Amino acid sequence: MHVFADSRGRTWALELNAEVMLAIRAQTGADLANLTEDSFRAIAADNLRLAEILKHCTRVVDAKGVAETVSLAASLSGDALGAARQAFLDELIAFFPTPRERAVIARVVQTMNAAKEMAMTMIEAQLESGEFARQIDQAMVEAIAGTPGTPSGSSPASSESTLAPSLSASST
Repeated sequence: MHVFADSRGRTWALELNAEVMLAIRAQTGADLANLTEDSFRAIAADNLRLAEILKHCTRVVDAKGVAETVSLAASLSGDALGAARQAFLDELIAFFPTPRERAVIARVVQTMNAAKEMAMTMIEAQLESGEFARQIDQAMVEAIAGTPGTPSGSSPASSESTLAPSLSASST
């Protein structure tokens, strides 16, 4: 069992077992016990899907004065969402019955985390270089001119006459 705190400071216990996994599959369609299932990989990127799944495998630990109908999803954001994801992934790794399966799942999780980190680094580099702003500017030009990638019959001959103010120019 793994625990995490929500954004309101409440502690939640997370437990995955066969009964919970069956309920998750029945209620959400996510077959988390199937290593090739796309829903397993989606947890790393889809915050709302994770919140939906967490409803089925968590309970409030420190329910002092908390109503029975505490909504976990209403208190999942920011660092709490990250902590919930990590606790869930740790619990998912622990669910599998053999050391080899757990090791493989742990490697999958490490690979997903590394890919996410690489993607964030690439996005930061695009932002710092101005490439992201140029791509947005180009998309705006294409939207104004008509269909993306093809010139519109009604657009002026010179693309300069349809340019919108640059987002990169206004942010400097």
